[in-house]
Amino acid sequence: MLQPRQCGACTLCCTVIAVEELGKAQGVDCQHSIPGKGCAIHRSPLRPRACGRFECQWLIQRQMPDSFRPDLTGVVLTAIDSPPRLLAVCDEADALAWRREPIYSFLKRQTRSQLIAPITVLARSGPRLWLLTATTDLDLGEVSADSVLQVVTADDGTVTVSVQPPAPPP
Repeated sequence: MLQPRQCGACTLCCTVIAVEELGKAQGVDCQHSIPGKGCAIHRSPLRPRACGRFECQWLIQRQMPDSFRPDLTGVVLTAIDSPPRLLAVCDEADALAWRREPIYSFLKRQTRSQLIAPITVLARSGPRLWLLTATTDLDLGEVSADSVLQVVTADDGTVTVSVQPPAPPP
């Protein structure tokens, strides 16, 4: 049986993921992150719920090679269930890390995946967002993480994307 993976020295998610409960913006190192060691409050009741809900795909998808560890690639892979999306999140200091091999080929393969439903593959660095398709990568510019994307693929393979701003809070 495969042993569960551990973060080890990787703390990239502690930089690239926003944590509202801590007032931590995306792209800012978390105050609880200890470089090369991990999160100081990982097993503490002080750990924010957002961190507890976050799922690094490298940790949970054992079929991913060890070389995909986020601190080695510069890319944190995370999944969003509804609608099904794979998100490659990069530090703004290395905004195009998602375009380097072996991650780029992996992301492109995912654009062709149709296991249960089509998977939308996105790459994000700070506010900038890209949509990856089997044939092209679309730079959507600065898009709020809460925006709604409507992706339509025509019969000829042409992709159009409309970005709708997030709904105002109730």
